[in-house]
Amino acid sequence: MTMKERVNSFSNPYFNSLIEKYTDRKESPESFGMSRAIMSYLNTNDYGISKLTVDDMPFLQDMDGFMEAIEAAGITEFNLCDNSTGLMESLHYLMAHGWLISGTCEVEFSHITTRKGLCMKKA
Repeated sequence: MTMKERVNSFSNPYFNSLIEKYTDRKESPESFGMSRAIMSYLNTNDYGISKLTVDDMPFLQDMDGFMEAIEAAGITEFNLCDNSTGLMESLHYLMAHGWLISGTCEVEFSHITTRKGLCMKKA
């Protein structure tokens, strides 16, 4: 299955164009942060989730590239279901860059796995 074929439950033209661009050219994305954003997009589709869901935020040094890709895609809301030790740093970064916690969520990743998280929204 190709990366493009994995897109089914949540389609975004910007991310689709990145997948086509980097797959066709056999190049790596411009930054590791962008790569992580593409991975989150593909994982969202692999799990059949209808809203972008991030279950593994990048390290702080890669957050600029990650969020640039998210915002370039026009995404203004996403589920944050990360439970890593760096979560607090990620939340501080997001809030310093105009993102708010708009509520809580429970996201079903499979018929046996549901993760709790936060709904993030661009202010």
